[in-house]
Amino acid sequence: NARKMAERTLKINLLNFGELHPRVADSHIIVARVMSRQQQSRECAKTLSKALDIRRKTQGEGHLDTMHTYSRLAFALRGQGKLDESKTLYEKALGDMLTILGHEHPLVAAVYYNLAQILHQCGTPKKALAMYRKSLDIRLVVLGADHPDVGMSYMRIATILAELRSCAIAREIYQRALAIQTKMLGMYHPYVALSYMRMALSLEKENEMEEANKARNQALVIKEIHLRKKSRKDLIFGLTKIASDLNLERSFDLAAELYQWIIEIHQMDEEDPPGARDEIGLAVAYSNYAEILWNASTSTSKEQQQRDEKFLKVKPLCLLAIELHMKNKNPSKKFHPNLPLTYHRLGTWYYRMDLLDQATIIFQSELDTKAKEFGTDHMELLTALSGLCSVLKHELDVKGDNECYAYRGSASCIVMNSREDDHLKQLKSLCIRTVSILEKSKVESPSRLALAKMDLANMLKDEGNFADSERMYHDAISLLLQEESECEFELVAAYIGLSRVLRFRAQFRASKAVSETILQLWTKVADT
Repeated sequence: NARKMAERTLKINLLNFGELHPRVADSHIIVARVMSRQQQSRECAKTLSKALDIRRKTQGEGHLDTMHTYSRLAFALRGQGKLDESKTLYEKALGDMLTILGHEHPLVAAVYYNLAQILHQCGTPKKALAMYRKSLDIRLVVLGADHPDVGMSYMRIATILAELRSCAIAREIYQRALAIQTKMLGMYHPYVALSYMRMALSLEKENEMEEANKARNQALVIKEIHLRKKSRKDLIFGLTKIASDLNLERSFDLAAELYQWIIEIHQMDEEDPPGARDEIGLAVAYSNYAEILWNASTSTSKEQQQRDEKFLKVKPLCLLAIELHMKNKNPSKKFHPNLPLTYHRLGTWYYRMDLLDQATIIFQSELDTKAKEFGTDHMELLTALSGLCSVLKHELDVKGDNECYAYRGSASCIVMNSREDDHLKQLKSLCIRTVSILEKSKVESPSRLALAKMDLANMLKDEGNFADSERMYHDAISLLLQEESECEFELVAAYIGLSRVLRFRAQFRASKAVSETILQLWTKVADT
């Protein structure tokens, strides 16, 4: 209902004011907020991009609303894992804010804080620590020593110090943060529980298990009190938001613990009548918990045995989520955005376990679900097509009747010199469909379309269609040259493919010229 009302308001404002008006930008931002609540991060970022474009054209770069919109879009991109883009936007917002607002302003402190979170995610804790301290210095001056935001700054600083093994200092700062949070938020606020959990992890690193257990027990007490005091819905929303932030900052153990709480709270609904149960909410919680465990299984900070244990738990959680989604499916309504995400995660799990038949079924389910919702030529289909391409390529590898040359591609690896069988026909069909979707969608990143065309070029070369293969390689190279500084390796791969096709066509002089270009590119890459 909120989404419909927000979109209706946007349409009215577009009719009344036209596309370029600050009120239309405001409406785009409201729609984006609803999308964010619905965990539709891509749509949220696209909508905020429209709002930013309007702000820049109507209010200018130095306007406070424009700076706010830069920050909003940066936050949305961070949620998608696009850390470099997010960092660039935050730095742009910070530069404008420092010029317009000066150094001692709460908004400047907030941008420093957000930049620190990104640097922490990027694996540069010392740089993140410096940013957090800048944010803290400003907040102490403009907000006062007892403000909750000051407590959060202390908490983040303590977390990084614990990671850097400065455990004694970290414990002292944790206690300072807890004192502020307890005073300003109350003894039983969820953020106080989170602080106790962070402190417990830090104490466990020091092998002070008795103190760690006390801190963890205090967090559990807060949870139990909240279950009695607050509505389950409010508590779930608050805990989910905290767990999402923890996932972004790669605090996977804490995030996993919070999702266990969330699932426990959802399961209390089993005593309610069927119509009152939030089974879709429970499905989303299972899926999000699976995502946390998946991320933890790829973390290099864990022992291999711990990573394997977490990875094996992903499958049953995804199956539970899908079962609940399908049980509560309403043919007259759109699917929940979490369903295709869960399909893709489960399909990738099967793929990594070499269970290729199951992976194909799940990726196809993802594709069918998205095609029914968005149509057959929508960008949303690309992740499912990518999964199916990967499975087909792997099956061809397993047969042992092909040679595989791989580069960093968008949809699949490249299969070469394999006999024309059903798998190859399917793979070619998927490559053609991927290129078609990208061309119709007018994708902003030329390299994405270029890589898909390289996939197709290799397929065409393998079946002896050298003329079309050469054309595809030329298209890919033209696209990659638009982003040459960021796509040097991909450009080399495209030139290598083109050189081979030219040799097959007996155009040896042209092939030699392309080879010389490859050498020049490799020299440039080596120099940098």
